[in-house]
Amino acid sequence: MHKKISTKTALAVIVVFGTLCALFVTSWLNNPEAGFPVINDWFPKNPGSDPQGKVPEDLKSDKTLSTFVKFKSEVEFKEYLSNAENLGGFGFSGVALRQMAPMMESDAMPGAPSPIAGADNKSTASPDRVSGTNVQVSGIDEPDILKTNGKEIYLSLESFYYYGRPMPMMEPAIGEDKRIAPDYYPQNRGETKVLKAFPPESLALRTKIQKSGNLLLSGKILVIFEGQSVFGYDVSNPDSPTEKWRVDLKDNSYLSTSRLHDGKIYLVTQTWVNSGHPCPFIPVTVKGSALSIPCTEIYHPRAETPADVTYTAMILDPETGSVKNHLSFVGTSGSSVIYMSPNALYVAYSYPGDYVKIFLGFFKEKARDLVSSSVLTQLEKLEGYDISQSSKMNEFQMILDRHLNSLEKDDRLKFENEIQNRLKDYMKSHIRELSKTGLTKISLNNLQIAATGNIPGTLLNQFSMDEWNNNLRLASTIEGGFFWGFGGGNAESANDVYVLDGGLNIIGSVRDLGLTERIYSARFVEDRGYLVTFRQTDPFYVLDLSNPRKPEMKGELKIPGFSSYLHPLEKNLILGVGQEGGSVKLSLFNVSNPSNPTEISKYSLKDYWTEVQSTHHAFLSDAAHNIFFLPGGEGGYVFSYEGNTLSLKKAVSQIRSRRALYLNDYLYVVGDDRVVVLNEKSWETIKELKLE
Repeated sequence: MHKKISTKTALAVIVVFGTLCALFVTSWLNNPEAGFPVINDWFPKNPGSDPQGKVPEDLKSDKTLSTFVKFKSEVEFKEYLSNAENLGGFGFSGVALRQMAPMMESDAMPGAPSPIAGADNKSTASPDRVSGTNVQVSGIDEPDILKTNGKEIYLSLESFYYYGRPMPMMEPAIGEDKRIAPDYYPQNRGETKVLKAFPPESLALRTKIQKSGNLLLSGKILVIFEGQSVFGYDVSNPDSPTEKWRVDLKDNSYLSTSRLHDGKIYLVTQTWVNSGHPCPFIPVTVKGSALSIPCTEIYHPRAETPADVTYTAMILDPETGSVKNHLSFVGTSGSSVIYMSPNALYVAYSYPGDYVKIFLGFFKEKARDLVSSSVLTQLEKLEGYDISQSSKMNEFQMILDRHLNSLEKDDRLKFENEIQNRLKDYMKSHIRELSKTGLTKISLNNLQIAATGNIPGTLLNQFSMDEWNNNLRLASTIEGGFFWGFGGGNAESANDVYVLDGGLNIIGSVRDLGLTERIYSARFVEDRGYLVTFRQTDPFYVLDLSNPRKPEMKGELKIPGFSSYLHPLEKNLILGVGQEGGSVKLSLFNVSNPSNPTEISKYSLKDYWTEVQSTHHAFLSDAAHNIFFLPGGEGGYVFSYEGNTLSLKKAVSQIRSRRALYLNDYLYVVGDDRVVVLNEKSWETIKELKLE
């Protein structure tokens, strides 16, 4: 007869179960310098890939976990939601949604401005040089508050814009009393200004469109993303824009992101799931006509993952606003990354590993002497049950419950301590099984699933993914976290870079970069990768990815502060924008010798924040003049990097600058209330326009 379960016993069960589950609680928003005790031997100290180019067994993808399948009915959808909700109750969650990103093409330097759609350079009234939005690669445009075709400037100080966290989506450790961004919000002006831009002496306000939001410009169509609606305006006559079409988001839907590529708008929406009636649902209406998605057209990961939204990827015709194709799948509002290349849409989502399998292995390998053969047999049988993961976890807890209840107090105390110590040792080789990022590749031609795969860890943002020569490169953080019970203990994090082939199979990796740290920025440039991690110093890593099956970490540089945005100015010249000591810091890295990267120049601004830390769209480079622009809290700054030295070429004061663009040799600094035009040859101000 078993004893009746006492309160103390129940608490002990919870403690042990919490320890065994090893819930590596994500801590993106926690201070990296928080004082948890660090276990320093969780990872090997020499990062690198397998010397033989073989994929370690723990990195081989389990396709059954990352495959997408369609729901068969609304009942199945509800069951999935119920199981996912139970799973989410254990605290498994992922990283924040980041914006969709284009791939890096071989014939364009990453970070180059997006080409201007519809710019007519043959006209004598148009400039020969026209900058575009700073995107990852030319060819895929990204929405922003500023667009130009060389003749007009379209400026929208959208109502939902705010000064947010820096790009890493986590609070850097710069001191508890230091803030990374101001806490005020720009006033909603609710309009898009159309300015006559060229020649600069003729700079003037043409008209205003009574809509505001991020913009895309496709030929003569200006697309405005305003709140729950998307508008298409014909701007062929810039003095009199006319609304041509409208798309409205419905059913608790909101815009996730969008891209413009090859004359098509790729739109991704999120719709909050109604657990009582999850489908069919209507993400958008076009000219009053509803796009209804039935249950049988909604995909879900075969692995049970927390789900609270349904994503819908669709193609819009910029001329008419009509939906040409669409695909829907469930996910979470805070744990997905969406990336687009010219050939495919990649969906990345985080999910927990098979904890029953992990801890059954633990008992078999490390704790066989701590439980009876009967308990071990029950655990082995549990692994083969055809029930949900959450149900297995509940059964797992019940088995441990009965075992703990059968122990005397002395034996239970010994059991608890042995479990904690042995589990820490076991996790040295199994840490990457606890959290995964599932990957689904969707063909852009027909929006059909082309491949699936997975990697350990979680992704930071759009720059964590990149496609090159049909291979996908990803930078992930293997989260640390802490165990519950027995005094706890903080497990250190690490960072990995993975290379996947066209079928999303892992073919190479570099592991264990930046132990105890997290990724703050990543950039892939052709056959190289650059990575910044941060805790107290800023390790800058240079990766050789020329052999995708044997990637290597070639060089490392440790400097104070951190860089949250990396921009390739030249092939062997990388700019880092970040912070040090509560001020904006610019670092110029020479990577001509990948084995010995050097910080050849640096500059600290008076400002403690720049919008570049929130969005790369705020950055502008002009290689013709060896300069770049970034907005600050007290003005706009033009820096030269000529001679591999950072020097402040021009400071524009008394303007809350937001963006800049160039037309020929004129730099337009755009602020909330005025536009200042500078001659890039003399850096004299030649024109100012007050915005009203």
